[in-house]
Amino acid sequence: HDPFDRAKDRAHSLRRHLRSLPGWPARWGPIGYAVWFPDAVCRSLPLPHMGPVLLDARHLGERLEARLIEVARTFAGRRDRAGPAGVEAIVRALAHDVEIRHPLALDVAEADREILRLSEEQFRLLDMLAGNRRVAVAGPAGSGKTLLAAEKARRLAAQGFRVLFTCYNRPLAEYLRKALADAPGVDVETFHGLALKLAEEAGVEVHGDRKDPGFWDRGVPQAFERAVERLGPRYDALVVDEAQDFAGDWWTPLMLLLHDPDRGVLYTFSDDNQAIYRRPELPEGLATFRLSEVWRNTEQIFTAMNGFYQGEEIVCMGPEGPQVECRGVAPEALRDELSRTLHRLVVKG
Repeated sequence: HDPFDRAKDRAHSLRRHLRSLPGWPARWGPIGYAVWFPDAVCRSLPLPHMGPVLLDARHLGERLEARLIEVARTFAGRRDRAGPAGVEAIVRALAHDVEIRHPLALDVAEADREILRLSEEQFRLLDMLAGNRRVAVAGPAGSGKTLLAAEKARRLAAQGFRVLFTCYNRPLAEYLRKALADAPGVDVETFHGLALKLAEEAGVEVHGDRKDPGFWDRGVPQAFERAVERLGPRYDALVVDEAQDFAGDWWTPLMLLLHDPDRGVLYTFSDDNQAIYRRPELPEGLATFRLSEVWRNTEQIFTAMNGFYQGEEIVCMGPEGPQVECRGVAPEALRDELSRTLHRLVVKG
């Protein structure tokens, strides 16, 4: 495109815009145009009309003002001069404040895209472990345990195994149920949700008060075991996430769900630092593998939180990510203030 024609078009557009404003005098002017090549020197031009409105690298610095005056004289006399009042009116019409915000969500999305790309390399670990039927994978938060667990379940289902993917946390189970919806052959359940479902199916009564912790720690697992004894096995492989929160006696009904309790596929994924509810108790005879690289967090988050980690040395492989901001919040105002702060940072910027 001819830059001189484009500049002329912009001048006409500006004139039309100003004329559309209320109270704008029809003959105020002049409104001209110029073309500036700040990184080049133009010594010859194909058409004479280009010369009077041309600026190039020779017009940087102190020469610029003088050159702009020369260009303005090219258009002088074509319309009544605007004068200082006209210049002020143009400034009011065009020089609006523009607020450009950078919400945290943009940085988070960019970091998340990089994390997903990096996570592809983690799947090589599953290739290494493919020959092992019983494995316990342990690692810190952000090391990709849940991602690996879901991928293992997906691969087992693709090989024709009927797979149970179970975890402790209900929101996690709901998320994984959606994530694995395209993997037929994988059932995603929380431990207690599955136990209550099978107990109802088998007609086994669960004794105790749901408000009593003992109901969930002992009553439900015992009913689970009685239900499985009645219903029999139904899975070829078992994948357990959040295994650090599973009590020792919970493993018995889970193993009985396998067609081969002694040799059926069992993969557990756990984090000793996140053993919120009890001390980890895993079945015996599992080949252990430890994750020492954090992939699911940015370097900024890793640096801020690493001081709270207890265990073997770990390294961060994630992207740098946005800077971590630390804020103090009063305990009694934690929920409301935290929600408002996150909304402002993530959405509004």
